[in-house]
Amino acid sequence: MSATTSACDHRVYHVVVVALVSVITGLVAGIGSVVLGQTPLTAVASGGAVLAFTYGAGMTAVSHVSKRQQ
Repeated sequence: MSATTSACDHRVYHVVVVALVSVITGLVAGIGSVVLGQTPLTAVASGGAVLAFTYGAGMTAVSHVSKRQQ
C-alpha cells in the first residue's frame, strides 16, 4: 500500500521562529549591556541593533536553506 506524501512548506513558522529567536537575543543583549554598566538608552539601542541583525541573518539563512531544498 503506497501513500502519497505531501510536501508542505510552512514559511510562516520559519518567520515566527526567526522572529522569536531574534527578540530573545535582543533582550539578552540589552540586559547584558545594562549589567555591564551601560546607560539604559544605550542598552536599548544595542538590543535593537542585535535584534535587527539577528533577524536579517536568520531570514537570510532560512532563504538559503529553502532554496537548497527545492
